[in-house]
Amino acid sequence: DDFETDQKEEDAPTYKACPTGGPGGLICCSYCSASYSRLLSNTAKEMEAQSIARKGQEVSEILELLADAKQRLLVATDLSRSNDERRSLMKNNEGAFSGGP
Repeated sequence: DDFETDQKEEDAPTYKACPTGGPGGLICCSYCSASYSRLLSNTAKEMEAQSIARKGQEVSEILELLADAKQRLLVATDLSRSNDERRSLMKNNEGAFSGGP
């Protein structure tokens, strides 16, 4: 059964067996303690790296959203300027046809 195999793999120790035949792990002997401490340290480093990578991905996504919003704002600003120029021309033309200044 795949579940039982996965469970056995999860329950297997993630450190080497004790060279003196002890149970291994943090409280076995100085060799095992140092080995297990390195394992924990490396695990913490991996977790930190994953966390930083996730934060970096979030920042990249935010920058992408900001770039898109900036582009839309530039288009809207250009459109607004163009419309202002048209309104100004229309107003000037109306004044010229009505005999005003």
